[in-house]
Amino acid sequence: MREWKYDRVKWSRDLKAKLARERILSFDKKRIREAIYRPFTKMNLYCADGVVDITGPTDEFFPEAKRQAENKAIWIKVGSEVPMFALVVNLVPNLLTQGGSQCFPLYTYSEKDSERRDNITSKALAHFQTFYNDSEVTRTDVFNCVYALLHCPAYRSRYNENLKRELPRIPFIGVIGDADGDAPASFFPLATCEAMRGGAKPIHNPRASANLFRAFVDAGKKLADLHVNYESAKEFPVKRQENREVKLDWCVEAMKLVKHKGMLLYNDFLTLSGIPFEAYDYRLGNRSALEWVIDQYRVTRDENGNIVKDPNRRDDEQYIVRLVGRVIRVSIETMKIVNSLPVFETAQTADDE
Repeated sequence: MREWKYDRVKWSRDLKAKLARERILSFDKKRIREAIYRPFTKMNLYCADGVVDITGPTDEFFPEAKRQAENKAIWIKVGSEVPMFALVVNLVPNLLTQGGSQCFPLYTYSEKDSERRDNITSKALAHFQTFYNDSEVTRTDVFNCVYALLHCPAYRSRYNENLKRELPRIPFIGVIGDADGDAPASFFPLATCEAMRGGAKPIHNPRASANLFRAFVDAGKKLADLHVNYESAKEFPVKRQENREVKLDWCVEAMKLVKHKGMLLYNDFLTLSGIPFEAYDYRLGNRSALEWVIDQYRVTRDENGNIVKDPNRRDDEQYIVRLVGRVIRVSIETMKIVNSLPVFETAQTADDE
């Protein structure tokens, strides 16, 4: 799969060249689109070379506003600073700081005619079809399975050290030998599939492994739908405590969690209580999903107070308070799906011993 990767050296060189050329920019309304700036945080982006530091293959992944929603991409950040996170998005994602991030789309688009092309290669698809002895495995199945695997606690534990320094490597998941479908799952390396293509007898049970694969595909699809459509999730019923001595106000200046995290000080008018502790179990890097929202949805000003970033929506005053409830719901439902993934007996691969 083609990736979108941040290259600090190339970015610096290209930026200097752009400044030296003193290019005149022409406004193009079509370049305005929604983007994912941080997890569960949307912003409007003027996506044009010369305005954005580094656009990357943006137009190949999300070619234009009216078509970008038909594609999905797994947005990944790895590194030693924070734990890995993976999030499916259907909008242009930010490259992030501290080494950047990578983006792996389901489709890519040609530059001239925006023809849609599969980004998962035929070779990769053939490997999955061979390992599971199932010609009906599709590229979308592979995409969804990978997304579920990136959330799997056993996978993250087994490859923890690797994920601190390199992109995730995707093993096959299956059931060893003649074990049935109720046996614990194991990880299998690419060499297993290559041996099968050479005529070797499988060291796993293809039928039971195919059932396991389908369980991951279903989980990945649910996770992707949940994360892409987070703005339409059913709100979690937190309790709204209104301060009657203050004028009704839905605008946020800076939300703040109380020490035990069961209560959120929304503003002087409103406090949200009854936040379940399990909402914080769904983490993306060093923060929970809810903490990302709290961190990003705040008013900020430059040191002189002349430039203001205000996330409040004048045409939808209650957007942020609804978003809090929806992200809590998404977090809880995410962990239900993750915790329902098939059990792995150990964090070892099938050929470790």
